[in-house]
Amino acid sequence: MKRSLLSILLITIVILIGSVIFFKYSVKMSSPTTMELKVPKEENIDYENVLSKLTIVLLKNNMIYGYYANNIHDGKLLGVKEIRSLIERGIEKYTRDSLVIVIKKDKQATYRNTVDMLDEMSKNGIKRYSLVELGEGEIELETKVE
Repeated sequence: MKRSLLSILLITIVILIGSVIFFKYSVKMSSPTTMELKVPKEENIDYENVLSKLTIVLLKNNMIYGYYANNIHDGKLLGVKEIRSLIERGIEKYTRDSLVIVIKKDKQATYRNTVDMLDEMSKNGIKRYSLVELGEGEIELETKVE
């Protein structure tokens, strides 16, 4: 009788401890997790007059047009996959800290290319970039793609 009472008590304790552990971890696993959102610091930069600037114009058909400083006519028409090399050349030409990248999106450019471009800023450690509207000179670039 003593033995069976002791075994029942032992089984009850094991079940109780097991239940506490199960509920403790199931509550911990169901708690929401957070993701860190990296938002660049807001700076008052006159993007039109910055000389250490790379302007990237997102165009249709997965094409981009990139140029340094304000030399829009010296730019290159490239595929989206070639953006990393364009950014690396900008880092070599200027420094990573002084390089400002201005991203301009054509109406027919895809949302995916815009997101990919923002990912490239993060991957390359670019801290100073901005999304701005197309200027008068860039509107003519739409015809270069066709």
